[in-house]
Amino acid sequence: MKAQEYYSLIRAYVEGRLSTDEFGMEFQKAFLAEPSSMDDELFLILNRLFWDWEAYYPDCTPKQETSFMISERTFRQTAVETKIALEMYLQERGLLAEERQHKFILQSETEKRIVPLMQLIDKYIRHKMPDFNIRINLLYSTPINLILQGFYFQPFYLDHPEAFTVWVFVQPLYVPADCIMLNYGARLDWLMHNERFRWLWGNEIQELEEPIFLEVLRCIQEVGIPFLKKLGTPADFVRNVRRTVLRRDDVHVQEAIAYSLVLTEKYAQALRALDRLNHLLQNEKEHRWKTVVAERVTQLRQRLVHNPQEAVELLHEWRNATLKSLGLSTA
Repeated sequence: MKAQEYYSLIRAYVEGRLSTDEFGMEFQKAFLAEPSSMDDELFLILNRLFWDWEAYYPDCTPKQETSFMISERTFRQTAVETKIALEMYLQERGLLAEERQHKFILQSETEKRIVPLMQLIDKYIRHKMPDFNIRINLLYSTPINLILQGFYFQPFYLDHPEAFTVWVFVQPLYVPADCIMLNYGARLDWLMHNERFRWLWGNEIQELEEPIFLEVLRCIQEVGIPFLKKLGTPADFVRNVRRTVLRRDDVHVQEAIAYSLVLTEKYAQALRALDRLNHLLQNEKEHRWKTVVAERVTQLRQRLVHNPQEAVELLHEWRNATLKSLGLSTA
């Protein structure tokens, strides 16, 4: 498989068009079939994702992770980092435009199931949540301010054809991204019942359709909405995010906290947080995504020292760019 094809495959996964199981099986099959002559740099980029796939365990929650077993949330983060590294790899070789031309994207079973699933979400849930809109498999709160808040509906692949789960999440839009990130989120089944399960729907159980989706709505209202309210503004995010993540020294968590401190006008704390972030980056293993984060940190820190208002304006620019990349309207 060409590097461009790996990029499009990973992109389809992080954008929600492939389930974790569907993506992992396709990726594993392709990677294990690669000849020994594979480019060394490309191998190193993909090998980390391969080993995380080997460690991924579907029933593992973030709190149960070990050195040998990781959750879906951690695996998704590795996939996002791999996508960034591959994008840089392709850009350096002038191959990214070629990828966008042929767009190797699987018409997956997951993608086919998203439309009927979201039609039912619109029928049973959306009309009872007037401040939320639907885009693809996302139910998100409007108007969108600095932090995206919503619910991410994920069909499954290997189980019952109509099985799905729901993530509740927030995403600070001022941290640049071109896909939905679930770093600051949790599955509703974890929050509601402290265990993993999947909802089922389909022709075989059509008589249960309404009760099933009303149960999803109940979970959204009882545990999902309170989760969103705790992280809805930059100030709330700084105050509460460490309770929702497993690794408090994670680079991505520290980046989001540092940027949030700028937006809450706690500039001295923001400078210390940015310096801590630089320290964490130095201790990370060499990965291409580090370069992207480090460049952002340097740019923001320089503006913050020179004129804090310029730093705030930069974060708003990043927020607008992220919204555009996600195809979301502020309304």
